Amino acid sequence: MKLQINSISKSYLSHSVLNGVSFGLNAGDRVGLIGANGSGKSTLLRIIAGVETADSGDNVKTPKSLDIGYVPQVTDFNPEVTVLDALTESLSLTDSEIYKIYIALSDLGVGELVLVPFGNLSSGQKSKVYLARLLVQKPAILLLDEPTNHLDLDSLVWLERYLASYKGAFLVVSHDRRFLDNTVTKILDLDNGHLTVYGGNYTFYKSQKETNDAAQLRAFVAQESKSERILNRVRVMKDKTQQLEVRTTGADHYMRRKAAASASKAKSTEKMLIRKLSTTGVEKPSVAPDPSVLFTPRRLSSQSVLLISNLTLAYGKQVVISDFTLHIARGERIALAGKNGSGKSTLVKLIVGKLPSSLGRGKVEFGTGVDIGYLPQEHHEFSSPLPLLDYLKAAAHLPDTVAHQLAMRFRFSSSDLKTPVDSLSSGQKSKLALANVMASGANFIILDEPTNYLDIPARVALESALSSYSGTLLVISHDRYFLNAIGLTKSITLKLP
Repeated sequence: MKLQINSISKSYLSHSVLNGVSFGLNAGDRVGLIGANGSGKSTLLRIIAGVETADSGDNVKTPKSLDIGYVPQVTDFNPEVTVLDALTESLSLTDSEIYKIYIALSDLGVGELVLVPFGNLSSGQKSKVYLARLLVQKPAILLLDEPTNHLDLDSLVWLERYLASYKGAFLVVSHDRRFLDNTVTKILDLDNGHLTVYGGNYTFYKSQKETNDAAQLRAFVAQESKSERILNRVRVMKDKTQQLEVRTTGADHYMRRKAAASASKAKSTEKMLIRKLSTTGVEKPSVAPDPSVLFTPRRLSSQSVLLISNLTLAYGKQVVISDFTLHIARGERIALAGKNGSGKSTLVKLIVGKLPSSLGRGKVEFGTGVDIGYLPQEHHEFSSPLPLLDYLKAAAHLPDTVAHQLAMRFRFSSSDLKTPVDSLSSGQKSKLALANVMASGANFIILDEPTNYLDIPARVALESALSSYSGTLLVISHDRYFLNAIGLTKSITLKLP
């Protein structure tokens, strides 16, 4: 079997997203598709799946009956049907295949939801149901768009093992670098509408990309040096020409011809340089900005930052957290782990005062001088008609220059700065929320799934900032690459009550 993508191009209004993208997918291929948010990754998957049409180019399937399974970021089942009906909709399944669906749901941690209306599920549960359906179908090619979003660690590991033994080919969009390391053998890097193919997993791609960027920087520096030498020659010739022109006043025909020839040669050399740079010039490689210098606590807290003793938290008769104890000292960097539903987000909401203290029994005490910066998992309340830059200046009380510097270091474009906050994507809102936390001067940062919706460059920028942060950190994350990069001092696991 083979899927060949030939010169796919796609534009929205005047904005070009894909520009002549071509690649092949053969039996057994395990391919990761990466790129910044908005680079066209999801668009490319929708075109391959037949959900969207390209402006030009085509997909060639061999054989023509080649079946393709597609798991989108946002699922679209009827919200009123049960999970089981959604899974079996328009499929003729045997009892054995239906049994496999139950097993897949159980392995993904949602086995008890088969009779629940699809509309009642969380985003993560919906993704798991959609994934279970396709895993049972076992199409020749799987297209997976951010399948790890909302998965807890157990489900994530299960998916990695499943894909490792998958008989068909798959193309997966993901910003989870450890997941890519564990599952793919080829990386497609989508940047400015163009695709570059790298053999190997994410770590190999990263190494090769750094090597290529270093070579490009050397070539750019050499080009600039050569250009400067040529421009100096042009300046010298122009100076000589001016001197000759001064001397030709009333001079003979020979001197006038010599001055004209010198002027012509200088102009020709200058045109040659401009033409060469426009056709074969080496572009300066982009360098990710470092936001770490802006991530500084405004004061020290006491040595003891937070003490939680024998905490039990319940909604009515439903116990969410039972007899939990935790002490956090100044400077510690702690990961709060546990399965989905174990109460991680609930615990941090209680800590930061987003839940009434009456829900919990036990002791929650802060040290003196503790300033909290909190990033919730969802940013539904993150709304404003103000342009991004104006919002950042007002919310973080920053002068124009510092707000602009912070925005640039989180890789917001110039057009992003003028976009109303209400119109930002989930990824952009997540970066803006992080920028606010960074600028707050807090000495105790609590982050709930901070890498959700962030592309890889933004995750790298956040890791750089957190690595040099001198305050105390409590983070919930299933991104193993991210957790390893920020230098944890310990991990605490919340267990289901």
